Amino acid sequence: MKKLLEYMKNKKGAIGIGTLIVFIAMVLVAAVAASVLINTSGFLQQKASSTGRQSTEQVASGLYCSGVTGHVFRFNGKYYDLDRMVMYVTPNAGSAPIDLKEAKLFLTHNGKSVVLKYNNTIEATTGTEDIFELKNYGVINFTEDDYPTTGIVAKDNDGNGGGKDIIEITTNNHKLMALLKQFNGISVTIKSNNSNINANGGTGTLYITSYDDNNMIVQIIDESNSSVTADNNFGSSDWLYIKSNEATWGGADDKQFLVVPLQDNDKSVIESAVINKGDIVAILINVEAAFGNDIPERAEITGKLQPEFGAPAILDVTTPAAYTSEIIELQ
Repeated sequence: MKKLLEYMKNKKGAIGIGTLIVFIAMVLVAAVAASVLINTSGFLQQKASSTGRQSTEQVASGLYCSGVTGHVFRFNGKYYDLDRMVMYVTPNAGSAPIDLKEAKLFLTHNGKSVVLKYNNTIEATTGTEDIFELKNYGVINFTEDDYPTTGIVAKDNDGNGGGKDIIEITTNNHKLMALLKQFNGISVTIKSNNSNINANGGTGTLYITSYDDNNMIVQIIDESNSSVTADNNFGSSDWLYIKSNEATWGGADDKQFLVVPLQDNDKSVIESAVINKGDIVAILINVEAAFGNDIPERAEITGKLQPEFGAPAILDVTTPAAYTSEIIELQ
């Protein structure tokens, strides 16, 4: 018995060490579990915060239309129909920055819907320039087949002893009318594959000489008398190229709109066409080119400028009962 008691007393140390090992193992397991829980909860918290911020931006982000101004074409003292519009746009409160290069402009008028995309940004000085007279690079390259019911005549007036060389364009196609209006009264460069046009092209000043809402006659008058070598009518495959760096709203046509920053302190619009907090921009829309017709009185135009994400800027205007001024407020 004595030996048995001595044996049991000697085992107490072993039992204590075993208990300690089990305890340490439990502590380590608990520490690992706690670490996993802490890391997981931290990750989930950051993920939830990021998701919440993204959701808030998605809900808050978007554009707002603060007004719409229209331009009525005036010729020889008479007001005709609406041919251009300006849509004033700002970002919504709390909106994330929006890239206008990715925005699409949807317009509907008289049962016809069109979609325009971003073309270019024109820099303007607020308060010192007429927004409807802003200049930009513009070009037209067309044949008579491109715009049906269009005729082009070259007149070698200096060779006939009659004065300046003239290229005369007659058309009732409103898409072409809208583009030719951009060059009215300015110097243009011309080229053509027509054998009676100087191979090196020429320059001249473009004037609208006749307009009655359904028909337009334009003359390009060459002061140097070097553009036309002989009188002739253009054939259907003869093309005429017209360009100028001073075209009014050059680049605003049946497929594209222009952006003008009116308030852009950080230069985000002028440098990258990105609108953010505090910015105000003007969207230049050539509605005559877009719809292939100018807009008469009492007509409705609806649309939206849809950004890549977020709410669109809504446009909903009705033209007045009569056009009595060149610039009109529509919305």
